[in-house]
Amino acid sequence: MCDHVIVMYAGGVMEAGPATQILERSANPYTIELLKCFEQTSGEFMPFIPGRVPDMRELWQGCSFAARCPLAAEICRREAPPLIEVEPGHVSACHFAESLSKK
Repeated sequence: MCDHVIVMYAGGVMEAGPATQILERSANPYTIELLKCFEQTSGEFMPFIPGRVPDMRELWQGCSFAARCPLAAEICRREAPPLIEVEPGHVSACHFAESLSKK
């Protein structure tokens, strides 16, 4: 349906690039967790990302997904990650984007 995808969280771009790269080689924990929510389960409940979206009326320090991220480290709570290119045309806002893109 689309060639290019932009994944947003709390009003910011978390990852953007060609749809095939985003779906097959996500380089952002939010995208990875979001895609897990679409996996088939045999249980009664649909998978979800634990925690809450930050209050958009407040300013926060660091990455907006840090409180819910399974990879969050101190740097994530302290500094907002810049968008970095992990593949041509594929960017991610995560301090660990380069290591995630190699998985």
